[in-house]
Amino acid sequence: MPDLKGRPFGAVEKLYLALDEIAVKTFALVAELDNRIPDEAVGPAFEALARQHAQLNYRIAEDSHFQFWFLNSHDRLIPYRIIPAGDDRAWTAVLAEELIKPFDLSKAPLIRIIILQKQYKSILMILSHHSLGDGISAYFLMQDFLKILSGLKLDCLTLPKSMDGLLEEVTEQESYFIPASSGTLRERSYNNSVRIFIDKVQLSEALTASIQQRSRAEGTTVNSALNAAVAIALNKLSEVPYDRPLVARLPVSARNVLGLQREFVLNVITKNVSMQPVNDDNFWVFARWIGSELKSAASIDEVKAYVRYFRNALLQPVAFSHIVKGVEERIQTDFMLSNLGRVQEDASGIYQIKTLWGPIVISGTGAEQTVGAVTIGGRLSMTNTSFSHLPGLLKETVDILAGAVKQ
Repeated sequence: MPDLKGRPFGAVEKLYLALDEIAVKTFALVAELDNRIPDEAVGPAFEALARQHAQLNYRIAEDSHFQFWFLNSHDRLIPYRIIPAGDDRAWTAVLAEELIKPFDLSKAPLIRIIILQKQYKSILMILSHHSLGDGISAYFLMQDFLKILSGLKLDCLTLPKSMDGLLEEVTEQESYFIPASSGTLRERSYNNSVRIFIDKVQLSEALTASIQQRSRAEGTTVNSALNAAVAIALNKLSEVPYDRPLVARLPVSARNVLGLQREFVLNVITKNVSMQPVNDDNFWVFARWIGSELKSAASIDEVKAYVRYFRNALLQPVAFSHIVKGVEERIQTDFMLSNLGRVQEDASGIYQIKTLWGPIVISGTGAEQTVGAVTIGGRLSMTNTSFSHLPGLLKETVDILAGAVKQ
């Protein structure tokens, strides 16, 4: 019986593995730094990051009961790429190519780093398989990488528990892994015929502050206002006006209710909500309604119900292809907005993040639009990622927000 240390997947981790089988579920954060990382420092810093975060030393494998595990890998590679300053490509073009490259799940780590060097600054891109982590934990990982580059010493973290383990739905003890005689994960290859579109926009400090202040005054949140603006913009820009409610996927972090700190791990739930966009005059009523939907999703009871639902649906001893088919039948939505909120600018050593972009991810398989949002340094940044390009979505969203704060 092989003695391989690791732990079984939780239900949500398996959900994102199934989503990755449908469309590559790599996600990314991008940081524009105010100075330049030396090329020769990247490899050693990545090694130190892997020593600090145990999750970076694990690969994915299937056992004899059709379940998946994170298994410790002693022969991990250090996947990073440095693009020299002479390459004048925009980071959006570089990242669009990287997002469609699948990870080899049999090899650790399931993240990679791309650094686009400019003359006086670096643009840092961290990409990860989504079963491994989420946007907030990727930001912590990015901060730790910059601290290590600055020569700071960090404490080592153990392999985090799954959401199931944190909720005590399952006891995650050290156990033996019995490999499947023939796995059901299909081998993924790079498909360069697929194209991903990434647009971006950054709001001024004044508009960002106005949105924050007006959202509080209206008894709602910036996140709710952003969702309302994207829904209205999407409805306006559609070539054929929607004759049905829009379906939005609303992600909610479970990190706070589960008591997590800086661990790199997947701790997010999503809620699909049907919404009928209103005209601009009723913007804040619409935003408050979205806020009420989001508020209920953030409770410990909702997190428990979400995990239990997917434990019953996905952790069955059946071939993974059946699991994937069942997930695929239920994932169609019109848009998803993933907002990291206002992230702390705590010291990252000598490397300071000037602008942060993300989370950047493909959420669906067709026309679904994914909007990432994050605020740092007093400015809100947004990205729009999709297989189906919708030019002007971010501009229309910003115009709607600018109009709403003046109402």
